[in-house]
Amino acid sequence: MKRMVATMLGIMGLAIVGASGSVILSDFDPIAIDFAGFTAPDPWSNDGGTGGALNWNTWAFSSGTRTEVAADFGTSTGTGRGTSTGGVTDNGIYAFEVAPGLNAWGFQATGGFGSPGSLTLRVQNNTGGVLKEISVAYTAWYYNDEPRAGVLRPYYSLTNDGTSGSYLQADGSNQDVNSPADADDPPVWVSNDRGYTLTDLDVAQGDFVYLRWGFNDSGSGRRDEWALSSITVTAIPEPGTFGLLALSGLALARFRRR
Repeated sequence: MKRMVATMLGIMGLAIVGASGSVILSDFDPIAIDFAGFTAPDPWSNDGGTGGALNWNTWAFSSGTRTEVAADFGTSTGTGRGTSTGGVTDNGIYAFEVAPGLNAWGFQATGGFGSPGSLTLRVQNNTGGVLKEISVAYTAWYYNDEPRAGVLRPYYSLTNDGTSGSYLQADGSNQDVNSPADADDPPVWVSNDRGYTLTDLDVAQGDFVYLRWGFNDSGSGRRDEWALSSITVTAIPEPGTFGLLALSGLALARFRRR
């Protein structure tokens, strides 16, 4: 069954959303988030995501906790520090080039900023019905140039109200990304591909699901740099829509052969 869904989604398109865009699930096409235009100006987010910033109606950064805080959309928290290839020490939000030609949203934490902390992405359901299931894939990066160990962990919420338990851990600890305590010599950006599926969501038409990446660390000394890239969000159709997808895919395949 899942192979059928993957096949049907493969026949359909891939929508790419830039740094300034909103993430709206209007059909069952995967939505890929592209940080190519993100330059981390100060402020690093604004209304509409202009001037190389992210859209603050879509993204929010919180410092001081990973879970028990509501993401404050419509404001910019933290200093935008511009572009870098890594090896920074000033705390704030960066546009890191984690690989040649690949831009990522990232941050440098310190004791007073981002440790713990979280980035939250707001995703709207506009499929025309109740959204039951979504899949999320992304690449988490760390630049292990400092002696503290760190962990990046995904969470999600249907309310974003900041109460205890409003943000739940996605897929247990299976999606954790951990940076070692001992610094690498020389340090390089290390990629970690992750993905999970959220089920039984019941997100009404027009409502939101909130995807969060929470960070914390342990040990002493300075902290590593962290980044996110290649985020993809896909609405998964309910079983009753499989037949319609199959017929649509068959019709499209026949059209392409003509």
